[in-house]
Amino acid sequence: MASKPEDPPPPKTWFDSDGSPLRGYYWMRIDPKVQPNYWVQRKKVCECRDHFSTQWPVDHVIVQLPACAFRCPYCTALDNLEKEKRPCPGRVKRHISAAHIRRQGNFYVGLQITLADRSNAVSFCSGEEAPTAKDSST
Repeated sequence: MASKPEDPPPPKTWFDSDGSPLRGYYWMRIDPKVQPNYWVQRKKVCECRDHFSTQWPVDHVIVQLPACAFRCPYCTALDNLEKEKRPCPGRVKRHISAAHIRRQGNFYVGLQITLADRSNAVSFCSGEEAPTAKDSST
């Protein structure tokens, strides 16, 4: 029987004096003195083997979406889209800003969304091509 893989340890984990984490794999506290109060269910925002299902903090953090994300970690609005219609991470970020941070600002207090560097992206938005190394020789 296969078991679910556990989350790998967050990169450069450091802890506050009370033992609570200041950083996770996809998030970092905005203020070291204020820890997240609420977390949503475990969810995987992409289909990459390199990324894993994790819990997502709701408040007082900066969340960095992977460059291959096409699902919202906070709702199911973008979950059932066909592969050709999947949004790129920028659209997921706009969705989170409009549907969650602006409309439910009292719950998503201090939540900030950023995008990861595209250099580690596994998939790209439709219509875009993967960056290629340019030939520097003339």
